Amino acid sequence: MTGSTTEDIFCYYRGRVALYALLRALDLKRGDEVLLQAFTCLAVPSPVVGLGLRPVYLDITKASYNLDPDQLEGRITNKAKAIIVQHTFGIPAEMDAVLAVAKAHNLAVIEDCAHVLGSKYRGTELGNWGDAAFCSYEWGKPLVVGLGGAAVVHSPGLADKLRALYGELVVPPFRDRCLLNLQYFAHALLRRPALYWMLRDIFRRLTASGLLIGNFGEDELAGSLNREFQWKMGPSQARRLIRKLRRAQETIAQCKRVAKRYETGLRELGLPCLDCPPGSEAVLLLYPMWAEDKPQVLAEARRRRIELRDLFVSPIHPLAGDQWKNVGYVRGMCPVAEEASRHVVSLPVNGVRTTDVDRNLEFLCNIRDRGLIRRSTENRSAADMKELTATRN
Repeated sequence: MTGSTTEDIFCYYRGRVALYALLRALDLKRGDEVLLQAFTCLAVPSPVVGLGLRPVYLDITKASYNLDPDQLEGRITNKAKAIIVQHTFGIPAEMDAVLAVAKAHNLAVIEDCAHVLGSKYRGTELGNWGDAAFCSYEWGKPLVVGLGGAAVVHSPGLADKLRALYGELVVPPFRDRCLLNLQYFAHALLRRPALYWMLRDIFRRLTASGLLIGNFGEDELAGSLNREFQWKMGPSQARRLIRKLRRAQETIAQCKRVAKRYETGLRELGLPCLDCPPGSEAVLLLYPMWAEDKPQVLAEARRRRIELRDLFVSPIHPLAGDQWKNVGYVRGMCPVAEEASRHVVSLPVNGVRTTDVDRNLEFLCNIRDRGLIRRSTENRSAADMKELTATRN
């Protein structure tokens, strides 16, 4: 949301805290329903459930990994009050269809722009379509400031309510701010594709022991809120965000170049490319691929030190099946989302060098020839990979 048409922007400790604030500003009551897609992160249903609201999960389309708008009408009851529209991997959702249903049923629309930087739908940047939007600046997002999030509001009345709620928030405690700064500088110093798997393992061990600030605490995994939902963005985070927003167009241009190089390489290898919705322009955070054997592909990527993401590991990432009940999800609710979580892996786009793209394409060529990744109808032989790389260089 680099070119928002509103000045009503509020900054929070995390993206999920921004969503929590927006839901509170809508004056929703316990038991009210909020529609959202599966194939999402726990950070989205967490504030919904934490406020006593009922999440209503919608399935996705395989083409966009976003919610299937054809399902909306059939899931709306007299308790439905809002729709959260996720733009997965930076791919624009079909906003025309969503907004038409929302208008017919008087539903608030909140755009989930956690994966978005510069993506557009029908010429208008995402984050400007609904009543409000929220974004995230955490690890692995388009702009990283450590942790952080923001809410953008397009309704004066909603902005007034959000402003009043914002006055109740406090900056994070000194210890948390110091620890977050240390994590940010370590991330900036050590982030290298070849170190991805090792650093991920270290991060998970240290967060489990409480030595680092993790993505989710035990309370959120169990469906409860923690103290972070009372925090606004710290001063160091805010300063970093201002600096990075000034260079946002450079980041967008770099992501477009990397995605284009992936697309060219995938076509030459006979592997399927992403098919964005008509009238949309996607600035991708990650380039999704359909793996026939996801666990084996990830294991092979780890062995070869290839950065390959497993988003999303389940319909409600990172929850395992026995934890879904904590956020009101039941197996079988969204079969396409469940299937996608078993198969989709994603290539890094943001911050990736040309040499990393070529190395990733060589890896895809290898696993393609072993039948581990879905092919398109036109395939090239494995021997063509050397010619492909030499031609691009």
